[in-house]
Amino acid sequence: MGKTLQVAADRAYDQSKTVLPAEVARGVYMRNAPSLRALKLMHLMISTAGGRMAQDVRHEMR
Repeated sequence: MGKTLQVAADRAYDQSKTVLPAEVARGVYMRNAPSLRALKLMHLMISTAGGRMAQDVRHEMR
């Protein structure tokens, strides 16, 4: 965990960088995961809706 703490300290003031503690990170495997096409569509829909995604309105995409 020492290397992660050093990297986090180096990047503490850089908002464009993120740090993943690889020493303690673990993978999660999904059963029946959505396809890459479905994940891309979900990402497009969320980015198009933006802040309105939680509102009870009709959303349209063209």
